[in-house]
Amino acid sequence: MKRRFIKTYLAVLFVLFVAVSVLFVKFAAATQVLKDNDISSDINFSIGKRRLRGDLWTTSVPSINYMSPGKGNLIGGIYEGVVKNMSTHSVKKWNLEITVTRPCYLNNAWNGFVEIYRNDGLLFQPKIDLKKARETDFSIPTIKNLNNILIPLEPGDRIIFEPYMGKFIPGKVQDVNSVYIGFIFYTEETSGLMRFDTWKINYQFEHAIFFHPLFYVFVVFYIVWLYFVASGFYFIAVKRSEEHDRKRDKLTIEQVIKVFTRFIDAKDFYTAGHSERVGRYSFKIAKEMGKSEDECMNAYYCGLLHDCGKIAVPDEIIAKPDKLTDEEYVLMQEHTIMGYAILKDLTLIPDASFAAFYHHERFDGAGYPNGLKGEEIPEIVRIVSVADVFDCMSRDRYYRKAFPLEAIIEDFKKNSGKQFDPVVLNAFFALAEKGEFNEILKK
Repeated sequence: MKRRFIKTYLAVLFVLFVAVSVLFVKFAAATQVLKDNDISSDINFSIGKRRLRGDLWTTSVPSINYMSPGKGNLIGGIYEGVVKNMSTHSVKKWNLEITVTRPCYLNNAWNGFVEIYRNDGLLFQPKIDLKKARETDFSIPTIKNLNNILIPLEPGDRIIFEPYMGKFIPGKVQDVNSVYIGFIFYTEETSGLMRFDTWKINYQFEHAIFFHPLFYVFVVFYIVWLYFVASGFYFIAVKRSEEHDRKRDKLTIEQVIKVFTRFIDAKDFYTAGHSERVGRYSFKIAKEMGKSEDECMNAYYCGLLHDCGKIAVPDEIIAKPDKLTDEEYVLMQEHTIMGYAILKDLTLIPDASFAAFYHHERFDGAGYPNGLKGEEIPEIVRIVSVADVFDCMSRDRYYRKAFPLEAIIEDFKKNSGKQFDPVVLNAFFALAEKGEFNEILKK
């Protein structure tokens, strides 16, 4: 569960990083727009007929008059536009879009290139430098009049003006913070001069991203993001270290306990390996009951240590082949008390002292040393008790041979609710049916 949480945590951070990075890139590359009706403190634009002598003239275009009699007389004029940067930051990239509002003819433009789009939005004329263009450079119909090339335009057509490379606009802290552009348009005598009612400027400031408040929002986000990522990896490292230490401690504890229990089991040839088998049976039963991994290991350790009190019982009593006397039986019973005394301070496995003290209690209250009944007996002890009796019955003793598994199961069924907890027995029966004890019994 913890590992899945960490993976989900890092995945969420990664998705968040990608999403915010995409927004940041879009924000960084965003182009600002100034339209004809807008008021901006950053950019100012104006365009109209230049007011110098000779900037307005009349000419006759025979080819137009031939195709449309009475329409060959055109008024030519120079129209000047000024883009002024009112901010303190340089404009690194910009272009101007003018929408034609009346029939006219575009003849020239300077300080940049032009593109022309039809009123249906389709590209009409790709980018071209009108000052240097020849008649063969155009991909649209033109009218040649002496040395002039006229491009017929209709209302709704759009002219995109893009300045020459390097035509950035310094901020107002510089002496020059304006760029001048010019056009030559021809209009019919009856239609009057050009009017520029619909236009917009697309522009980007140089290093503008660093002066925008949102930039610092992104910076704070990335700092916080790095903190959470570092915290995630630190948490993983700590958990791995703890897991490594836990496994090492677990192995050390298990080895020490096994060595200790072998000392106990070595007191009697017939009980050799008894404690380890009880531990393994207890683990299996706990697992079958749906216990967690830690609870199953706790059952295993309790099974290993349940008989540790026998180390204080004289060898001649433990290994005696005949029936014990009353005095000897009392001494044998005291191994539960001795076991509790030995294990009560073992805080790593706190239930081990209960397993040693109560594993001879009975579910019906007829056991020893305290005559506990039912759920008064800790659950871990009820598990170890079944495992303990099962191992005793399935092994040879001085006074009898081992019982077959079928006979043990039959005896357990008779003692369900008497000597043993029925819930624990159900788990045991399920394991026996699966053949979980077969390999251990063979050994």
